[in-house]
Amino acid sequence: MSYDLANLEPLVQQLVFGRTDPSAEAAGGIMAACSLTETQVVAEADIGERPKGLFLTFAMIEAGGHALRGHPDNPYTRVEEDPDDEHGCLLIYEKVATHTLRLSLRAPARTHTAEAISYLAKLAVRHLESEAPEELSLLGMDALIVDPGVIRDASTVLNRSVERVVRFETRLHVGESWSVPRATFEKVAYTLQEGKDEGTQESKEIQL
Repeated sequence: MSYDLANLEPLVQQLVFGRTDPSAEAAGGIMAACSLTETQVVAEADIGERPKGLFLTFAMIEAGGHALRGHPDNPYTRVEEDPDDEHGCLLIYEKVATHTLRLSLRAPARTHTAEAISYLAKLAVRHLESEAPEELSLLGMDALIVDPGVIRDASTVLNRSVERVVRFETRLHVGESWSVPRATFEKVAYTLQEGKDEGTQESKEIQL
């Protein structure tokens, strides 16, 4: 699937909520894989009140990424026949960039064990692997426990209970492609002769 590299919001929505339009009803994604509701999934940069209990945060921490293909010295990747022009061809241009999506599962330690949170994180990883195995390369997971008194969000409300957090980052190889038609085929007449001796010459029309 091709995405606009300048706006990856539809991709994030697809992966996290199973939709591309943020105004549409959440229908799947990591949210469903972890058996969460939409109110339990929030953007990491959201400055509002965070959900109580178990919730998931997400953030694109390397928006823009860097180009993997699409170098000026190699402006297009392949040439294909133009289905709309029998004498033309299509130059297929592709750009692929890498981005990093960070996901964190969070829950109070008094109600959720480290094993339970890690299990949910593994469900999220499995979903990503099954959703787009050719587009996603998982970097792995690491678990940590946040110390008491850490500011949990930008609302400056202190969370004074120990919170379990399982966080992992996913490297996304995101691409966009487009084609440009070119009328490059034309017919040229060649004279062909078999053998070294003078013989019958035959004129044939060859399409180049």
